[in-house]
Amino acid sequence: MGLAYNHLKLLEELYINNGAINSCLFLGRQGFDLSDKRIHKLVGKYYEKKDWTKKYVYADQLLNKFGWIRKIDNLDISNFEGANIIKDMNQKF
Repeated sequence: MGLAYNHLKLLEELYINNGAINSCLFLGRQGFDLSDKRIHKLVGKYYEKKDWTKKYVYADQLLNKFGWIRKIDNLDISNFEGANIIKDMNQKF
């Protein structure tokens, strides 16, 4: 799964209008829809490095760099992709 252009654009607009979001929870560790050239253009407004797709594999890494969200948690069933909250959502909390 990954963030599409519309997700990033919404987060950018929220940041511009309201400042950084205090916290966010992603269900699973999210990447990007790298086939969408609009994402590359949007990221280029904030990060000039051409190889950002190699350095920032996951959305939380890049969003932390931008400062749009102060704290991002990733909830997943395993720590395979580096989620910081491990929980099987089929089980009671």
